[in-house]
Amino acid sequence: MNAVEVHQSIVRIADSVFEENNNGLGGQAPAGRFGRGFNEASTIFVRGAQPVIINNTIRDNLGPAISINVNALSSSLVTDWGRSTGKVDKLGKYLTNQGPLIRLNKLDANQINGMVVRGETLTTESDWDDTDIVHVLLDTVYISDFHTYGGCIWRATPPKVWSSSC
Repeated sequence: MNAVEVHQSIVRIADSVFEENNNGLGGQAPAGRFGRGFNEASTIFVRGAQPVIINNTIRDNLGPAISINVNALSSSLVTDWGRSTGKVDKLGKYLTNQGPLIRLNKLDANQINGMVVRGETLTTESDWDDTDIVHVLLDTVYISDFHTYGGCIWRATPPKVWSSSC
């Protein structure tokens, strides 16, 4: 198991420290992990979700800091809603953020100090607007349908379109 796994859920991870974790692979379970699906090396593993991951320290871990599937980088509006007890500690910045809100994290001495974007066929509109974390693409992203959905926008600060496709 990874230190944190987010599967198709609404999650806010804020103001936490993740250190000296293994990469989340291995162990005695079979590859399907008894119905839990595959995972890949990382401290925070995301599949099919747009989490809020803000102001964390991720250091000295054996895998990449974050691993996320490309379809989780959707164009849906996601802002910080604050703690579960209300809007306490709500981050008021980034009100136009699309897809996961991954900001203000401090990464150090991980196997990969960045967010590994797992390749697959892109089936939704995608916006990679989290500009203060390195997006590491090790796999191929296939974009087969430009008529309905597809495409990718990479943004810089200030916003500037670098490429219209992945």
